[in-house]
Amino acid sequence: MAEENKDTRMIAVYARVSTKDKQSNDAQLNSLSDYLDSRGIKKGEFEVRFDKCSGLKEERPGLDEIRNLIRQNKVSELIVYSLSRWGRSVPHILEMFEECKKYNVVVRSLSEGIISDGAMGEFLITILTAVARLETEWCRERTIAGLEEAKRKGKKLGRPKNSPDKKKRDRRAYYGAWDLRKKKNEKVSPYDLLQSKV
Repeated sequence: MAEENKDTRMIAVYARVSTKDKQSNDAQLNSLSDYLDSRGIKKGEFEVRFDKCSGLKEERPGLDEIRNLIRQNKVSELIVYSLSRWGRSVPHILEMFEECKKYNVVVRSLSEGIISDGAMGEFLITILTAVARLETEWCRERTIAGLEEAKRKGKKLGRPKNSPDKKKRDRRAYYGAWDLRKKKNEKVSPYDLLQSKV
């Protein structure tokens, strides 16, 4: 009888590294892989997705795919390496958490040892995402304070003028549009302007 009620949906696994981090997903994926092995979860019973982008970005290809699977009711559990890898925006994480609750998906964060199935799990997820957000805000405030102090001391910020590492601007659209105006002596349509970039 217990076999009949067994949840046949898959397990989703998510990992993310920041674009600023000079690291790969290896450490996260190894930890996640060890955890799956410890539970005896075999290949074909889970889907892995990962992104390389800022946690503050709400739209991420890997995470978006997992969310689509959740909305299709194909996921029973979402395993993340840590809540800070899932995202640092409290409203965004709570929105995803509510979505998981709606589709009866258990959220498990390995680093914090949190499972969302229960009042204590929900409470801890809310607190820890708020702390992660606070840490991000503190970092931003320290950066702004440092920049303001540098300006106060008369230090010029940004790249030096005529820096060799500056990318050359693509002026083909400008010159292409100018050529079209010269030839036709009329306003250029948006379509022509796009074509001139190609």
